[in-house]
Amino acid sequence: MDRYNRCMKMLPLLLAACGPVEETLALGTGTSAFTDLADDDEVALVYGPQGGWHVDVALLCTGDLDPDGVVVRYGAEEAGVPISYPVEVQLAEALVRPTADGWERLGDRVVFDVAADTDVLGATLDLWATVEGGGLVETQRVRVQVR
Repeated sequence: MDRYNRCMKMLPLLLAACGPVEETLALGTGTSAFTDLADDDEVALVYGPQGGWHVDVALLCTGDLDPDGVVVRYGAEEAGVPISYPVEVQLAEALVRPTADGWERLGDRVVFDVAADTDVLGATLDLWATVEGGGLVETQRVRVQVR
């Protein structure tokens, strides 16, 4: 037991020596599981329940960023020109799913400001997400397709 107590006393010192954990952000897709995106991946164009067009997006955040009160913004650009409506979500711990080294947010949407699916179908767009409060920004260049 003496050895256990010595180890427990050293634990805070060891953790402090590691320093703060750097936060990272990955922009992916998914409504029930996070799927990572790489540049030039295809994303599915979805016809939404209110008659518009969108793509499903998800976030994976690693590190010590507490999601409570964090504001996430999503958008899309084509050749530097915005092509989506502003989407903003305020998070809470109950609105994210914990992971081994952070949390993930599933089932968000980037909703396009277009008249028809042909306005974005086959297009190469930059999807982006920002996490206010953590200063994190992530962008992925994707191709919009029908699946």
